[in-house]
Amino acid sequence: METNDLIIFLKVAELGSFSKAAEQLGYVQPNVTARIKILEDELQAPLFKRTNRGVSLLPEGKVLFEYASQVINLISEAKEKITHTPSLLKIGATPTITTNYLSHYLLNGSDQFSLYTRPAHELLSLLKTSTLDIIFINRDLQENEFELVHTFHEKISWLGAKNIGFSDFRHMTAFVSRDADCPYRKATLHFLQKRKRHWKVVEIDSLELILSMIKNCKGMAILPTKMCSDNIIEYPVKKTSLDDVKINIYKQNNRVFHLDFLDAFYD
Repeated sequence: METNDLIIFLKVAELGSFSKAAEQLGYVQPNVTARIKILEDELQAPLFKRTNRGVSLLPEGKVLFEYASQVINLISEAKEKITHTPSLLKIGATPTITTNYLSHYLLNGSDQFSLYTRPAHELLSLLKTSTLDIIFINRDLQENEFELVHTFHEKISWLGAKNIGFSDFRHMTAFVSRDADCPYRKATLHFLQKRKRHWKVVEIDSLELILSMIKNCKGMAILPTKMCSDNIIEYPVKKTSLDDVKINIYKQNNRVFHLDFLDAFYD
C-alpha cells in the first residue's frame, strides 16, 4: 500500500468524485480510478459506492479513511520535525464564519494555513479524522477527544435592504439556511414562533444568494450584524432582543499547534 494511493483515496473521499480529485491532484481520471482499484484489490473490499452523482464511502472505506488520515498526518508531522519546516495549519469553518472572520486571511495570501469551508457536520467529521487541525463551529462538542481552544460571541440582527420601509417588514419573506444546525436559522424560527408571525419562510443553500435576495428587496434574514453594508442595514425590532451567537474553536486533544493568529479573536 503506497502513501500516494492513500492521498488519492482521501481526496476522492473528500470531494466525492474521481474526476474532481484527478483535477485537483493533477492526474488524469483513469489513473485515479486505477489506483483506487489497486487499493480495493489489496484490501479485498470495495471502498466506494458509485452512482451517477458521484461516489461515497462504503463501511470499509470509512474504516480506511480514518486510518489513512492518521497515516498521512503522522508522515506530515515527521517531515516537519526532520526538516524543521512547519506544515500548513488546516482550518475549517462554516460559510458565514469564513466570510465574517477568516476571509481576510485568504485575501492577504496567508502562507500559514489552508482554509476549508464546509457545513458544520462535515467539519466535525473532518476534525475527527485529523483531516482538519482546527474548526470554527456554532456548536458545543461533548466528545472528550476535542479541546475547546476559545469561544467568542457575535451580535445578530434582522438585516434588510436599505430602501425597505419598516411597514413592509411586517409582511416580509424570511430567508433561512437549509442547514438545520445553522444558528441564524434557529434564531429566525424561534423569533417567528415567539412573535406568532406566519411569515413565508424560504430555505436557501447559499449565503451569497441570501444576501443577493436581501439586496434586491425580496426579503430579510437574521444574520451577523457585521454583515451590514451600503445596501444592507440592520432593522431593530421593538420589544425584541436576539441572543448573541456563540462561536467555538476546537482542536483535537492530542494535537499541538502554534496558534498566534487566534490572538485576533481574543478580547
